[in-house]
Amino acid sequence: MPAVDSPIPDGLSVTELTTVLATLLASPNAVGMHVGIYDPELDPTVQVATALVDAIVNAFETANKHN
Repeated sequence: MPAVDSPIPDGLSVTELTTVLATLLASPNAVGMHVGIYDPELDPTVQVATALVDAIVNAFETANKHN
């Protein structure tokens, strides 16, 4: 993710993030989630924020379809 203080080259794509989150959220053991590290100062166009929110929403929607 580009809007972080320490980005990792070739890190997760938005699609991969959505898949991982959906898998984790579909577990009956999932009771919460914390989103951290996003730095809005590194995202002046809010493009990354939009993608991140979309990924989280899509992950919850996918997880709910499997429950």
